Amino acid sequence: MKSMPILNSTIVRKKNIAIVLCIIAFVCCCEIGFRMIKTQVSGNIRQLKEIPLMAAHFADSNSLRVLFLGNSLIGEAIDQQNIKKLLKDLLKKDIVVEKVVPDGSDLSMWNFLFKNEFIGPGLRPDIIVIGFAWDNALCDQEKIDELYLSEIPISLEDLPILYDFGLKKPEEILGFLTGKLSSAYANHETIRNRIFDGIIPYYRQETQTINSLQKQKTETPTNPSQKNEITYNRLSTFCKMTRTAGIQPVFVAMPLLNRDYFINPKLQEVLDKQAVLIDCRKNIPGFDPATMFKDRMHLNQQGRNTFTGYFSNILGPIISKHVTEENLIHDIQ
Repeated sequence: MKSMPILNSTIVRKKNIAIVLCIIAFVCCCEIGFRMIKTQVSGNIRQLKEIPLMAAHFADSNSLRVLFLGNSLIGEAIDQQNIKKLLKDLLKKDIVVEKVVPDGSDLSMWNFLFKNEFIGPGLRPDIIVIGFAWDNALCDQEKIDELYLSEIPISLEDLPILYDFGLKKPEEILGFLTGKLSSAYANHETIRNRIFDGIIPYYRQETQTINSLQKQKTETPTNPSQKNEITYNRLSTFCKMTRTAGIQPVFVAMPLLNRDYFINPKLQEVLDKQAVLIDCRKNIPGFDPATMFKDRMHLNQQGRNTFTGYFSNILGPIISKHVTEENLIHDIQ
């Protein structure tokens, strides 16, 4: 009679073990399955996988090299082939133009992508162009996305930099490490979006609108004392890294639809000392916001063509000046 509880306990234990093993097997199958198709599911992942090829284009070319680095703000505002042609005609030189613009990426991701993919003999561009928008953009107080970072190459020597960029909370560190182990977990929002895209009409557009409105509510400090807390140490470190490598960083304040934003004086100070700032928020000739945006943030084809033509005329002289200065430095050395 006493053996019955023991027998029942053994059966329950075996069932629990079987359930756990089934869950582990299911998770592993999902992970393997996602890794097989992730470049088809996510345009961001597909673009990240193409970065070594872009760097190789720079390495194989003796032409001028321009890298657009950022997110969809500048990614959808610049026509890559058109600006390549316009700059070539303007500068009378061959030019290679590449774009690395994962949607939703920020300064922390751009820093590691650039450091680990484009710093090296022959790999570096001559000019790097980064677009931004919103109040207090590029500041140290912007929260980094640990799951997004887990998808890009980060070495052990980058861990202190990760800490400096704000990856300090135990839950964020755990999320980053889990994302490194599981690509499916790191991209669970992409998977969710794909599912909801097929179920809810205009899901992605409405989500972007809601996120934009939420950002407007939370981005501006509520009192003057908070404005003094905004810092730009990460940005300064990034600019120093590019300039040390002989690369001219160019930052572009991008236009938004029916949305004015300020450029923090501290941001202005950093960029005036270490980079070039191009203010494209307003007063672009021939640019009609009412007809050239497809949503609150992104340009349509007409807007892209107009903006690309305008921007190429500004960027051309900056490239020419930088190349001349670099040649003088090499001649002196």
